[in-house]
Amino acid sequence: MIYLGKISYGMYVYHWFVPALLGVALPFVGLAVPTLGGVRWLLFSAVSILLAAASWHLMEQPILRFKRFFSYQKRTSAPTLAATQVQGAQ
Repeated sequence: MIYLGKISYGMYVYHWFVPALLGVALPFVGLAVPTLGGVRWLLFSAVSILLAAASWHLMEQPILRFKRFFSYQKRTSAPTLAATQVQGAQ
């Protein structure tokens, strides 16, 4: 579950393209897109997860490694709305 959470944004992004991708790719190799809803859902879900995992390992994770080259200061806490309004009124 933790791993799926890590790749969840990729799953969200790629799941939109999976039906079109499989609609072209499967007939190209002589297969048909399943018509049964459950089988279709499982196939689309599995392909979305595979694409998201590949994206995480091949693109996102290497890019995130660049964070170590940039310094930044962590905030101790986010400013509250009340504090922002008081500063804005002055």
